[in-house]
Amino acid sequence: MAENIIVVHFPVESEAYQALADLKLNAITNSYTTMQAGVVYKNNGALTVKDGFDTGADSGDDTAIGGLVGAIIGIVGGPLGVLLGGSCGALIGSTFDTADKLDNVSLMEKVCETLTDGSTSLVALVSESETSSVDALFAKYSAEVTRFDAAEVAVEMEEAAELQRQMEKDARKQLHAEKKDDRKQRVEAKRAEIKEKFHKA
Repeated sequence: MAENIIVVHFPVESEAYQALADLKLNAITNSYTTMQAGVVYKNNGALTVKDGFDTGADSGDDTAIGGLVGAIIGIVGGPLGVLLGGSCGALIGSTFDTADKLDNVSLMEKVCETLTDGSTSLVALVSESETSSVDALFAKYSAEVTRFDAAEVAVEMEEAAELQRQMEKDARKQLHAEKKDDRKQRVEAKRAEIKEKFHKA
């Protein structure tokens, strides 16, 4: 069995929901098992979860999409995913001095590119003995299926989450420094203004 993250792009939005229903109805078969799946819509880089299911085996919660699929949606739909999806990896590296870390998120960039803007896609964590059964499930929708090794995705999501935390920390530090510098300049300007008033008095 191979554990994969599958990303399925649907040209027709309604078909994504029908495909999700099909997958949920046939979540466990002789050739594959689906642990988590969700339909997402991508708009201006941000991901919105429209529907989904989770067995709870990985996330511990069968009422919401969690685990690896939840992490993918959170990271790809977050600030880092928006930047990577917009081919701004170099910008992140130059701005936050993390170019070496970005070398490790090439797979994430591919996931970002697969989840194209303005489109509806299905993202699922599936264990497969072969790929033809899952492909056949989506074949009637003329949907495009892309597979990623789940273990590789999991590691990259952890690295991306850490990178995102570092980016947020660096951004806060930079904003604080700029605010401090700005306040210092304003204080000096006000001091000069007060001194000038005394000279004129």
